[in-house]
Amino acid sequence: MAKLIKTDGTEIEVAPKNPRKGFTCAELYELIGCEIVEPVGPNAKGELMICDEMGKLNGSKANQKATDWYWKSFGPYDVIVGNVVICDDKQFK
Repeated sequence: MAKLIKTDGTEIEVAPKNPRKGFTCAELYELIGCEIVEPVGPNAKGELMICDEMGKLNGSKANQKATDWYWKSFGPYDVIVGNVVICDDKQFK
């Protein structure tokens, strides 16, 4: 199951409408609240983080839980902003 991590730290389990095809861009736009998504990863566990491509330019709030996930997966190279979806690499193609 995938999860939506909001900037306030809230985590919500989410799933694509069609589990065999995975998330559509439209589904992710609605969940994250953006117009362009950026996949990050996969990490060693096969997980992707889907975030707002324009989040930093639009002044989105920092997302500490998503940043923690990124740092554990790839190292302390960036700060993640806005809402994100963490999913299995098979759920986003």
